Amino acid sequence: MDLHKKEAGIANKPSQNSQDILDDINQKYNITTQQLKQLIKQKEESIPLYIFDNEELSGLQFIVKYLKENKNLNYSKIARKINRNPKTIWTTYQHAKQRLPERFEEQETELSIPVNIFCDRKLSVLEHITRHLKEVYDLNYTEIAKLLRRSPKTIWTVYQRVNKKLG
Repeated sequence: MDLHKKEAGIANKPSQNSQDILDDINQKYNITTQQLKQLIKQKEESIPLYIFDNEELSGLQFIVKYLKENKNLNYSKIARKINRNPKTIWTTYQHAKQRLPERFEEQETELSIPVNIFCDRKLSVLEHITRHLKEVYDLNYTEIAKLLRRSPKTIWTVYQRVNKKLG
């Protein structure tokens, strides 16, 4: 059973059409249909944080592998989404597949990273992730370090570098 439908109290209404479900969500959470669609789009356009819980791959390899295998995107679409060259994406995926052949298992997670933040090439992948976790989720360095399998000192250094780069 879909957890989000269960939370919204609509799981036991099998005969409802999409509009009825949207109306129920609107009424229960006081959210407009447009806002709900935006939330769904954001969820679809994000990368769950649990994929980074591995030391085998680089940040870009994690992203490309997830988008290719779990989201079934082709190299061109991935390249457009993260502002990279399709050849770079192909090479990155080939290396990621060699280092970690198994596909990421889907898991429920509260923490995710929007794909569109990686379009800005001023920051590295790790810098983007660290900044997002620190500023959006308000996590401390130790929490971020545990999630990314890095040392707190590394995360602190990365975040200081982000602040210098962005002024």
